[in-house]
Amino acid sequence: DVVIRGSGTYGIRKNGVGLDPIADSRIAESTSAGLFSVWGDLEITNSVIEDNGGGGILNLRGALTVTDSTIRGNTGSDGGIRQQGNSLHIARTAIHDNHSTTRGGGLSIQGGSPNVIHDTTFSANSTTSDGGAISTYAPLSIANSTLSGNQANGSGGGVFASGSPAIVRIDNCTITGNAADADASAGGQGGGIAQDYGSEIRVADSVLANN
Repeated sequence: DVVIRGSGTYGIRKNGVGLDPIADSRIAESTSAGLFSVWGDLEITNSVIEDNGGGGILNLRGALTVTDSTIRGNTGSDGGIRQQGNSLHIARTAIHDNHSTTRGGGLSIQGGSPNVIHDTTFSANSTTSDGGAISTYAPLSIANSTLSGNQANGSGGGVFASGSPAIVRIDNCTITGNAADADASAGGQGGGIAQDYGSEIRVADSVLANN
């Protein structure tokens, strides 16, 4: 196993060069993002990214794949993951106890396609804005996953979608115990799911309860 404990700004920073897949690793305690990548694809498997002070993963202008991993306890303007790249694939991963001061406590998708999540759990993530678990401005498919106990001070404790590109498909998922307007400021709505500005959310064969 590889352990990277940040004593400086980033755990790993990649700018426009190839990076070997990250596997069987722990990346923790950086003062900024645990992983920061600009240009080029990023693949993470069987790893833990935790307790970073500027978010867990910040990926710009490249594809991101995360499998069989844990993203937890990351805080800052970004929470667990911020994806602003070409495409996203998350599978068999636990994303929990992350907090952001912008949209998307667990995951913020700001562009790119396709974006696919399956067999993944989002729990106890939070944001002072919208999208306690997930915020997206882009198309997104979520399948066979659980979103529970996430909170947003704004709208969408579980999922928040905004903008006409954001067509969200939710299939065979459990969305339960999430909360919007968590600070009781009357600034949010949609404990489980919220949408605005031309986005669409399509739900099939799923459970939404106690949000």
